[in-house]
Amino acid sequence: MSEKQTQWKVFQKCLILFAFTALYSLGGLEGFGKELRRFAAPTVLCGGMYWYSRDWKIILQLPFMFGSLSLGYGADLTFAKIIRRLLFGAANGLSFNISNLWNKRFLWSAFHIGVVIASYIVLGVWNPLPSARAEEFVLALILGLTIFQTKDGES
Repeated sequence: MSEKQTQWKVFQKCLILFAFTALYSLGGLEGFGKELRRFAAPTVLCGGMYWYSRDWKIILQLPFMFGSLSLGYGADLTFAKIIRRLLFGAANGLSFNISNLWNKRFLWSAFHIGVVIASYIVLGVWNPLPSARAEEFVLALILGLTIFQTKDGES
């Protein structure tokens, strides 16, 4: 594959990542419905991952993604927020990496799961970003990075 073709695929994956991020972020807004975050966003991401890999194992992780994105993560006490965000981040990190783990991409999976957990805790509990909207957008970007691990035609 030429460098131009490779760059074009990276650009396409960025568009899929942006669509996932937009749906995830909109799902946090009042009036848009949490279904966008819980069901539409992971469907778009999994569809893109499957498109590039043709790996049927990616489709198997979709119900786990639905479930992990439906978990609650709010709390009143800081310690409880940390624990809830840690569990939410771990569930999402694992569910978004099932096919990577199955395909023995352990280093990438461990890295991604660790970054997801740390991001959910830091951004969710202390939020150094200017708004909750920015927080959700950045969290979705980090969560959706699994699409870049998808290899063409791998099964």
